[in-house]
Amino acid sequence: MDNQTTLKPKLATKIDKYLLTNQYTVKQVAELVKDEPEAAGKNILSNVHARIIGYKRKGATVERNEAGRIQITLKKQ
Repeated sequence: MDNQTTLKPKLATKIDKYLLTNQYTVKQVAELVKDEPEAAGKNILSNVHARIIGYKRKGATVERNEAGRIQITLKKQ
């Protein structure tokens, strides 16, 4: 196939990269991804909250630690 398109990482993938490290607050994650090309014209804070809600619906435990950082514990399969 000569006409293969290169896959670009989606905004959700970039948000997840920061959320799953358990090192950042919601606002910090939004700040880190706001300059990405995929973020143009989007409400980044809403996207971060939507990713957190998505993890909750999948059964993950989502908590905040003392410093306000998001802690996501994925459910074992």
